[in-house]
Amino acid sequence: MNNRLHEYRSTATYSTLAIAGVGIVGLLHVPAIAIAVLQIMDPGRTLGSEPQLSLWLILQSLFALLQFLAFVGSAIVFLMWLHRSSANLPGLGSESSDFTPGWTVGWWFIPFANLVKPFQAVRHVWSESDPDVETSHGFLSSVQAGAPGFMMAWWAFWILANIASNVTSKMFDPEDMRTTELSGYFFFIDGILWIAAAALAIKVIRSITSRQEERHRRVGDLLAPPPPPPTFEVQPN
Repeated sequence: MNNRLHEYRSTATYSTLAIAGVGIVGLLHVPAIAIAVLQIMDPGRTLGSEPQLSLWLILQSLFALLQFLAFVGSAIVFLMWLHRSSANLPGLGSESSDFTPGWTVGWWFIPFANLVKPFQAVRHVWSESDPDVETSHGFLSSVQAGAPGFMMAWWAFWILANIASNVTSKMFDPEDMRTTELSGYFFFIDGILWIAAAALAIKVIRSITSRQEERHRRVGDLLAPPPPPPTFEVQPN
């Protein structure tokens, strides 16, 4: 078997990129919330001389495009970080095979299963990265601790934010002024949920990354391959 499959490789770079991507997604919802407030306060504001085009809904459409692009980019780097984190587990002494690195990512793309399985995969990576697990025969035994509160909150906000986005996208029409005020409430709720989900996702990324770094620091020597046997040089008589 290729030894590189069990080699620990730091996720620091992927972690930084994932945090930056998720942070941008959250930040792009801040102006959307501000626009939503203006929608509610002044729903009749139109775009120039076009009486049927809502200024606020046009702006929301532009920010929605930016949010989508940022979301795609952040999803890519997040899944790269998650795959690397999962691939690190054997090198950190984990003997669990509940989720392979491939399925840790793959479950995100399977309808209905992606409501539960990705959370379980992230929880698995977090649990198996515990730096405080006692060693047994030089290796860390597999553990399955319950998810911390912030991780469960992250997943709840992630699900709610996606639901809110789907509802909001069906609620507004830039060419229908009648939807301006009502959609403002949905944009406001949608933005709050995404900001909360992004903040909690950053905490999840930092937590798993720091746990793996600490676990590697503590047990790296135990998992290192043994030194080669000594050789003896025969002296000629």
